[in-house]
Amino acid sequence: MSFTTLAALVVLAAGLTLASCGGKKADTAHPITYRKDGLSFQMPGNWRVTEDASEEGIRYLFVEEPGDAIVVVQLLGADDALGIAEYARSFAEQAKEGTDVGTLSASTFSRAGEAGGYETLRETFHMTLLGVTVPHTRDYRRRLFGDQVCFLVAQVSDEDRGLVTGGFRLITSTLTYEP
Repeated sequence: MSFTTLAALVVLAAGLTLASCGGKKADTAHPITYRKDGLSFQMPGNWRVTEDASEEGIRYLFVEEPGDAIVVVQLLGADDALGIAEYARSFAEQAKEGTDVGTLSASTFSRAGEAGGYETLRETFHMTLLGVTVPHTRDYRRRLFGDQVCFLVAQVSDEDRGLVTGGFRLITSTLTYEP
């Protein structure tokens, strides 16, 4: 799956859920552990991994919650990985270009920083679908695991952010990778 296709799928998943009910509070009191091929993390009990695949040297994984939030995990060789600012801008541009359902506004990006062992960066934008405009946030995280770079992209509508922040935190604080 190309980077363009991955970014478009993230936006499509979020766009399709705009018309659905809002999110549900992340069940961090009953976490479940996901382990496969060296990747391990905990996630809220009411979230699920919907895809875990590899293509063209990039492993990607989608974690979805019952509302419109999504977490994307990408693992790729450190020699092929972009810096976090380049990655975020590229991801946002590809998502915008690949969106066939609704429209995305121009993005605003924070400065790169560090938190919890990750390089971090935040993007804000608006998604419009069927005449409804909803502010969204994507948080990007980048971390090196040996010779692999892990990118985490957590996207949610701003109105549901308070419901899922604990779930995002659970995944990022427990994620490990041992190739």
